[in-house]
Amino acid sequence: MTLDITEEETRSPHLTRPERFAVIDIGSNTVRLVLFEKAPGRLVSVLNEKVSVGLGQFGEGGHVPKERIEGLLAALSRFMSLCKGHQVSHVRAFATAALRDALNGPSIRKDVETKFDLNIKLLSGDEEAMFAGRGVLSSFPHAEGVVGDLGGGSLELVVVRAGSCHEAVSLPFGILRSASAHLSGQLPEILGAQLRRVGFIGDVVGQPFYLVGGSWRSLVKAYAETKGDRLEMLQAFEPGEDFLTFCKDIAKQNSSDLNFRKVSSSRRQHLPVAANLLGIVADVVKPSTFITSASGVREGVAHEERGWLFPNDLKMILTDISTNRSRLRPATSLHEQWLGYLDIADHCRVAVQLAMAYSDAGWRKHPDLRGTHTGQEILHAELPGLTRFDRYFAANAMYCRYEGLNNDNPFAHADVLHSDDQELSVAVGLSLRLAWYLAGGAGHMIVHAKLETNAGRLLLVMAEGQGHLVNEGVVKRLAQLARHLNLEPDVVSN
Repeated sequence: MTLDITEEETRSPHLTRPERFAVIDIGSNTVRLVLFEKAPGRLVSVLNEKVSVGLGQFGEGGHVPKERIEGLLAALSRFMSLCKGHQVSHVRAFATAALRDALNGPSIRKDVETKFDLNIKLLSGDEEAMFAGRGVLSSFPHAEGVVGDLGGGSLELVVVRAGSCHEAVSLPFGILRSASAHLSGQLPEILGAQLRRVGFIGDVVGQPFYLVGGSWRSLVKAYAETKGDRLEMLQAFEPGEDFLTFCKDIAKQNSSDLNFRKVSSSRRQHLPVAANLLGIVADVVKPSTFITSASGVREGVAHEERGWLFPNDLKMILTDISTNRSRLRPATSLHEQWLGYLDIADHCRVAVQLAMAYSDAGWRKHPDLRGTHTGQEILHAELPGLTRFDRYFAANAMYCRYEGLNNDNPFAHADVLHSDDQELSVAVGLSLRLAWYLAGGAGHMIVHAKLETNAGRLLLVMAEGQGHLVNEGVVKRLAQLARHLNLEPDVVSN
């Protein structure tokens, strides 16, 4: 059977939507396409696809073998078709260590540019490091420390502080290039010597270390699996103090003996080399902590496209979510009138703002799924400057906002939320549950009431002439919140 589909039928309907552009990363291990859409205060990836090509696995004489080149062309053929299908405004393509170092790299680049009418920027090692740092800063605007980006052909280190990238170095120690030295046992001596010759290394000892690159992220996934951590969110995950011990143990093992459910087979084969590399770097820089970043070179390139004069703006993003995801945008007094009675500590304020922004974002979902799906979205949403604590606090609050008090709360993560913070997040969720129910989803009607506490009572204070809004559902939700706070519920008029 054949499908007779015209080109006109493959085009998406004409809709007004934000501009999309593409970033193609021709790396030493994988080739990846990411489509970004411009949204208020941020960039959102709408497609992220990779193909394992292994350009960095050079043949005799330092050339990329023919079959690897064919794999690259096949991947790019699909990618360019997808770019056309998504009607992207333009494509930014770049290549890293493999095409930078291969003897036939220049000819491969020229052939690809001609075949696909594509301009490929060949990044220098320092440029690659700087883009990795900018990618981390796009998600962690206040990052201070060292960014380490492990690729197939190289390892980049860059210092980040005060919102900028500073000293950087690129070393020829990617997972593919380091494999033979790892097997021979010479890798610690060779890499350690090179690291100690890096001029700025002594200045960053004892600082946070941001893990970038699929191999190191896979190592974190493997670690979390051994600890029983569900790891719903990789971004900003900080492994425990035994992480380096875990890495050094993995470095001694054969990849064929490793069986981590959350790590793909293509990544699993490189885990021992990745673990060895991280252990060697850590022995020199002695990080105070490891922080996992899902953002790296591609995001750095994308955010250069967007312009550093307009960095990610969390306040703008949350305002956009609140405005466009709620049935009717809530009044600006939501916090003051419905959460002001709670004693919210400073370290919880961003988390509470996040919860308020998403407090009616789940209304389009099936009622049985609203709590879980909204919580999962908060954990995974591309939002800059948020900690793991912020996300779990807000996710826990949103689960309670939609489900009420439920002992089976999937977001009550004891390793992230201490008991007091857990109790506060539940109170925030139940308060927002009451507010939105009373207003019937009409956000501006939230101003007709507020919550107060007085002499052991939780008071729902209704505005004059608005008592008719109180029904059995309002009373039930007020009682549930009061029970959580160990207070007596009461409804009074202003």
